[in-house]
Amino acid sequence: MNILIVDDEQIALTSVRCLLKRRGMRKVEICDNGSEAIKRIKEQDFDIVLLDFLMEEIDGLQILEATKAYKPHTEFIILTAVDDVAIAVKAIRLGAYDYLVKPVDNEKLLLTIHRAYERKGLVAGKAGTYSERDKKEISKAFDPIIT
Repeated sequence: MNILIVDDEQIALTSVRCLLKRRGMRKVEICDNGSEAIKRIKEQDFDIVLLDFLMEEIDGLQILEATKAYKPHTEFIILTAVDDVAIAVKAIRLGAYDYLVKPVDNEKLLLTIHRAYERKGLVAGKAGTYSERDKKEISKAFDPIIT
């Protein structure tokens, strides 16, 4: 699973990346600005992109809008401190998988990532075709939360 975390706050980037790495997700990249995020999303294949909404220069919805057409099988999860139903609805309409309000429970975040990754496989027509490495990574990451 290849994940990009986009947030202009270094502490948020570091804490989410550490959580994902501790859960066995090895391919976790970070980006602290919208312009660079758009470039990287268009150039690389990410399975999941975690986007902050409020950032300087370009916000998370602008990033989503600018990149979703290029990467229709990438799942975007908005992870933000902004608790606004209208923004959440707009994000979903633009193609976000989910809209989570910070502070988010670690287990809820991990479960949302897991479900988004499963959906990606179904939407891309790849259900059941994950590599053995992906299956092991998913299993290791989510064993503690799936009972």
